[in-house]
Amino acid sequence: MAKIVAVTACPTGIAHTFMAAEALKKTASVMGHRIIVETQGSVGTKDPLTEAAIAEADVVILGADTHVEMTRFAEKPVYETTTSETIKNTEAVIDAALALVGLEGGVPKPGTGPVLVEETAAAGPKHIVAITACPTGIAHTFMAADALKKPPRPWGMTLR
Repeated sequence: MAKIVAVTACPTGIAHTFMAAEALKKTASVMGHRIIVETQGSVGTKDPLTEAAIAEADVVILGADTHVEMTRFAEKPVYETTTSETIKNTEAVIDAALALVGLEGGVPKPGTGPVLVEETAAAGPKHIVAITACPTGIAHTFMAADALKKPPRPWGMTLR
Protein backbone atom coordinates (compact mmCIF):
# COMPACT_ATOMS: atom_id res chain seq x y z
CA MET A 1 0.00 0.00 0.00
CA ALA A 2 1.39 3.35 -1.05
CA LYS A 3 0.76 6.60 0.80
CA ILE A 4 -0.25 9.35 -1.61
CA VAL A 5 -1.12 13.00 -1.14
CA ALA A 6 -2.75 14.98 -3.91
CA VAL A 7 -3.90 18.48 -4.78
CA THR A 8 -6.63 19.12 -7.33
CA ALA A 9 -7.27 22.63 -8.60
CA CYS A 10 -9.03 24.33 -11.46
CA PRO A 11 -9.49 28.06 -12.05
CA THR A 12 -13.12 28.09 -10.94
CA GLY A 13 -12.55 25.49 -8.23
CA ILE A 14 -15.90 23.85 -8.57
CA ALA A 15 -16.70 20.89 -10.81
CA HIS A 16 -13.34 19.62 -12.10
CA THR A 17 -11.56 20.18 -8.80
CA PHE A 18 -14.03 18.03 -6.90
CA MET A 19 -14.54 15.45 -9.66
CA ALA A 20 -10.76 14.89 -9.84
CA ALA A 21 -10.52 14.64 -6.04
CA GLU A 22 -13.31 12.06 -5.83
CA ALA A 23 -11.87 10.05 -8.71
CA LEU A 24 -8.48 9.91 -6.97
CA LYS A 25 -9.98 8.90 -3.62
CA LYS A 26 -12.15 6.12 -5.02
CA THR A 27 -9.57 4.72 -7.43
CA ALA A 28 -6.72 4.77 -4.92
CA SER A 29 -8.92 2.94 -2.44
CA VAL A 30 -9.82 0.25 -4.99
CA MET A 31 -6.14 -0.10 -5.85
CA GLY A 32 -5.30 -0.60 -2.17
CA HIS A 33 -3.54 2.72 -1.56
CA ARG A 34 -4.07 5.41 1.05
CA ILE A 35 -4.65 8.92 -0.30
CA ILE A 36 -5.40 12.35 1.14
CA VAL A 37 -6.62 15.00 -1.30
CA GLU A 38 -6.62 18.77 -0.91
CA THR A 39 -8.85 20.81 -3.23
CA GLN A 40 -8.11 24.39 -4.30
CA GLY A 41 -10.08 26.93 -6.29
CA SER A 42 -12.25 30.00 -6.20
CA VAL A 43 -14.14 28.59 -3.21
CA GLY A 44 -10.89 28.36 -1.23
CA THR A 45 -8.87 25.40 0.01
CA LYS A 46 -10.70 22.39 1.38
CA ASP A 47 -9.09 19.57 3.38
CA PRO A 48 -5.61 21.16 3.45
CA LEU A 49 -2.70 18.71 3.57
CA THR A 50 -0.84 18.70 6.86
CA GLU A 51 2.94 18.73 7.10
CA ALA A 52 2.76 15.28 8.69
CA ALA A 53 0.69 13.86 5.81
CA ILE A 54 3.13 15.28 3.26
CA ALA A 55 6.11 13.92 5.21
CA GLU A 56 4.61 10.40 5.31
CA ALA A 57 3.64 10.37 1.63
CA ASP A 58 5.53 8.30 -0.91
CA VAL A 59 4.49 10.59 -3.77
CA VAL A 60 2.49 13.75 -4.54
CA ILE A 61 -0.06 13.99 -7.36
CA LEU A 62 -1.01 17.41 -8.71
CA GLY A 63 -4.14 17.29 -10.85
CA ALA A 64 -4.29 20.99 -11.57
CA ASP A 65 -5.16 23.48 -14.28
CA THR A 66 -3.87 26.43 -12.29
CA HIS A 67 -0.79 27.29 -10.22
CA VAL A 68 -0.22 25.26 -7.06
CA GLU A 69 2.43 26.40 -4.58
CA MET A 70 5.15 23.74 -4.66
CA THR A 71 7.52 24.70 -1.84
CA ARG A 72 5.91 22.37 0.70
CA PHE A 73 6.57 19.44 -1.67
CA ALA A 74 10.26 20.25 -2.21
CA GLU A 75 11.53 16.93 -0.86
CA LYS A 76 8.89 14.74 -2.51
CA PRO A 77 8.53 13.23 -5.99
CA VAL A 78 5.68 15.08 -7.72
CA TYR A 79 3.58 13.82 -10.62
CA GLU A 80 1.82 16.69 -12.42
CA THR A 81 -1.18 16.40 -14.72
CA THR A 82 -4.45 18.17 -15.49
CA THR A 83 -7.78 17.77 -13.74
CA SER A 84 -9.25 16.42 -16.97
CA GLU A 85 -6.61 13.69 -17.25
CA THR A 86 -7.08 12.90 -13.56
CA ILE A 87 -10.81 12.42 -14.08
CA LYS A 88 -10.59 10.46 -17.34
CA ASN A 89 -7.57 8.23 -16.60
CA THR A 90 -7.36 8.13 -12.83
CA GLU A 91 -5.76 4.70 -12.51
CA ALA A 92 -3.10 5.57 -15.11
CA VAL A 93 -2.34 8.81 -13.24
CA ILE A 94 -1.88 6.92 -9.97
CA ASP A 95 0.26 4.26 -11.69
CA ALA A 96 2.47 6.92 -13.31
CA ALA A 97 2.91 8.73 -10.00
CA LEU A 98 3.88 5.52 -8.21
CA ALA A 99 6.29 4.63 -11.02
CA LEU A 100 8.26 7.77 -10.08
CA VAL A 101 9.21 6.04 -6.83
CA GLY A 102 9.40 2.49 -8.17
CA LEU A 103 6.18 1.26 -6.61
CA GLU A 104 3.68 -0.98 -8.38
CA GLY A 105 0.44 0.89 -8.73
CA GLY A 106 -2.23 -1.11 -10.47
CA VAL A 107 -1.97 -4.56 -8.90
CA PRO A 108 -4.36 -4.85 -5.97
CA LYS A 109 -3.78 -7.22 -3.10
CA PRO A 110 -5.61 -10.56 -3.48
CA GLY A 111 -9.19 -10.28 -2.32
CA THR A 112 -9.22 -6.47 -2.20
CA GLY A 113 -9.28 -5.40 -5.83
CA PRO A 114 -11.51 -5.72 -8.85
CA VAL A 115 -13.34 -8.98 -9.46
CA LEU A 116 -13.32 -10.52 -12.92
CA VAL A 117 -16.72 -10.45 -14.58
CA GLU A 118 -16.38 -14.18 -15.33
CA GLU A 119 -16.12 -14.91 -11.61
CA THR A 120 -19.56 -13.41 -10.98
CA ALA A 121 -21.29 -14.56 -14.18
CA ALA A 122 -22.98 -17.48 -12.41
CA ALA A 123 -24.83 -15.03 -10.18
CA GLY A 124 -26.52 -13.51 -13.23
CA PRO A 125 -26.22 -10.09 -14.83
CA LYS A 126 -25.84 -7.02 -12.67
CA HIS A 127 -27.62 -3.75 -13.36
CA ILE A 128 -26.52 -0.29 -12.28
CA VAL A 129 -28.78 2.71 -11.87
CA ALA A 130 -27.04 6.08 -11.72
CA ILE A 131 -28.10 9.70 -11.38
CA THR A 132 -25.83 12.52 -12.51
CA ALA A 133 -26.27 16.14 -11.57
CA CYS A 134 -24.44 19.44 -11.80
CA PRO A 135 -25.29 22.77 -10.14
CA THR A 136 -25.83 24.39 -13.55
CA GLY A 137 -27.29 21.22 -15.05
CA ILE A 138 -25.58 21.50 -18.37
CA ALA A 139 -22.23 20.04 -19.45
CA HIS A 140 -21.05 18.10 -16.41
CA THR A 141 -24.35 16.27 -15.99
CA PHE A 142 -24.06 14.82 -19.48
CA MET A 143 -20.28 14.29 -19.29
CA ALA A 144 -20.73 12.20 -16.15
CA ALA A 145 -23.56 10.21 -17.71
CA ASP A 146 -21.45 9.50 -20.82
CA ALA A 147 -18.49 8.39 -18.68
CA LEU A 148 -20.70 5.93 -16.80
CA LYS A 149 -21.78 4.35 -20.09
CA LYS A 150 -18.21 3.64 -21.24
CA PRO A 151 -17.28 -0.03 -21.73
CA PRO A 152 -15.32 -1.89 -19.04
CA ARG A 153 -11.60 -1.41 -18.61
CA PRO A 154 -9.52 -2.54 -21.59
CA TRP A 155 -8.01 -5.56 -19.84
CA GLY A 156 -11.45 -7.13 -19.42
CA MET A 157 -12.05 -6.34 -15.77
CA THR A 158 -14.88 -4.43 -14.25
CA LEU A 159 -15.53 -3.37 -10.68
CA ARG A 160 -18.48 -4.67 -8.74
